[in-house]
Amino acid sequence: IGHPVLLERDYRRAYLWRITAAQVTCWLLAGLGALAIILWAVRRQDVLHLLLGLGAFAFSARMLHYFVQVPFVSADLFWWVAVASLPWTLVLSFLFAYRYYGLRHPYVERLLIGVALLCTIIIFPGVGFDAYSAASTIYILLSPIGLMTAALLMQRAWLQRGAPQILLAVGIGFNYFFAIHDLLVMTRVVSFEHPYLMPVGAGLLFLCFTLALGARYIDSLQEVEQLNRSLEQRPNKRPMLSD
Repeated sequence: IGHPVLLERDYRRAYLWRITAAQVTCWLLAGLGALAIILWAVRRQDVLHLLLGLGAFAFSARMLHYFVQVPFVSADLFWWVAVASLPWTLVLSFLFAYRYYGLRHPYVERLLIGVALLCTIIIFPGVGFDAYSAASTIYILLSPIGLMTAALLMQRAWLQRGAPQILLAVGIGFNYFFAIHDLLVMTRVVSFEHPYLMPVGAGLLFLCFTLALGARYIDSLQEVEQLNRSLEQRPNKRPMLSD
C-alpha cells in the first residue's frame, strides 16, 4: 500500500516474474513440444523426442494458470488441466532421464504412468476431489518422483562428468529447488509476496534437456566421423594373385 508512483517499480518487477515469465515460457515450451513431436514423427525409433515433446506440452499447459484471467473453458476444467499436468511433467521427465541413459524398468515405468493417470482421474470435475483445493497435497505426494529423477541425474553426472550429464543434472536440480520454493509459497510457509519460480525453472529444465540431447547427437556424429577417417586411413590389403 502506498503512492502509485512509488509502487510502480515493484509492480512491474512482480508482473515480470509472475505473468511475463510464465507467458514466455508457455509459448516457448509449446513451440519446443511441436518441434520435438515433428522430429519424432520423422524418426519413430527415437522415443526421446516423443518424451521431450510431451513433457514440454504438459509443462506448457501447466503455465496457463499463471496468466490466463478468463479461462476458455469452465473454471473446474481449467484447474483440472493446470493441476493434472504436473504429474505428467514429473513422470515424463523421469522417463526421459531413464531412456536417455538407456535404462529400462518396465514395471517402474508402468507404475509411474499409473500414478499420473490416477491423479488425473481423481481430480477430474465431478469425479473426485476438487483440483484447486487438492493441488498442494498432490504436489507433496508426487515429490518423490521428482526426487528420484534428480537423484538419478546427479549420480550419472557425478560418475560420467560429461557436458550432457552435467546439463541434465543442473536442469533438474534447479527445477526441483524452484518447485520446493513455489510449494512453500502455496502453503504460505513463505510470504506470498515472493514470486513463483517454476516458470523460469520449466524453461531452464527443457533448455538443459534439449542441449543435452543435441550434445549427444554431436558426440555420435563425431564418433561416426572418426570411424570414417580410420577406415580411410586403413591401407588396402589385397591378396596377391598367383600366376
